Amino acid sequence: SLTVTCTTASLMTCITAFDAAVPASLARRTMKISNIKRVDWSDASLGVSEPGMSYATVITPGFKMIMELEPGGTEYVFHTSMTRVVPDQPIK
Repeated sequence: SLTVTCTTASLMTCITAFDAAVPASLARRTMKISNIKRVDWSDASLGVSEPGMSYATVITPGFKMIMELEPGGTEYVFHTSMTRVVPDQPIK
C-alpha cells in the first residue's frame, strides 16, 4: 500500500511527498483535490487500520482528502495526519 511519511507538519509538504510517490501509471494523469475536510482521527491509524497492527489511541488531527484523477474522474480518498498520507483503499 502507498503510505507517505512527511518530515514536517505541513499539509502541502505531505501532498508534495504524495505526488512524488504516486505510481507511474497514475502520474501521467492530472490529479486534483476535489474535496478536503479537517478531521480528528480517533487513533494513529487515521481510520485505515491494517489487520494485525496496533495503533496509538490518541486523537490525531488531519484531513480527509478526495483527489480526482483526470481524465475519467476516478476518485481516490486519502486520510492524513500532519505527517502522513495514507489511501483509504489500496491504489491499483
